[in-house]
Amino acid sequence: MSQTQAETDRPPPPDVTEQHVNFSIHCVKTFSRMMTVLEEYYGEKPIVLSEQSNEIVLSFFVNSTLTSSSLVVTRHVAGTVNDIESCIVWKGNSPDGRSFMIPPEVNFPTTFNGIGKGTNT
Repeated sequence: MSQTQAETDRPPPPDVTEQHVNFSIHCVKTFSRMMTVLEEYYGEKPIVLSEQSNEIVLSFFVNSTLTSSSLVVTRHVAGTVNDIESCIVWKGNSPDGRSFMIPPEVNFPTTFNGIGKGTNT
């Protein structure tokens, strides 16, 4: 698992536990191939991308009826220059079409526990 600078500087709260789990993930060699696979097989397209570092990008894919979604992690493979792998780490269905929802109003405080500056939306 990748660790951010914030994680190394600040331990998690006491009620956050570390768990090691075994589960299968499905990977391809490029993000563009992952986009093709998810669109052709499940009708899903990426709707949210989150760059976590130069090495890690999180992506959330969903289909047009919001009944199917996938969480994808794309990362540079350690020890290589150009190679990446893009992996489905979670895939699920929502029969009620709730696979992607945005809260009606999101208000970010100007600081998060005294760290950084947020914005109000």
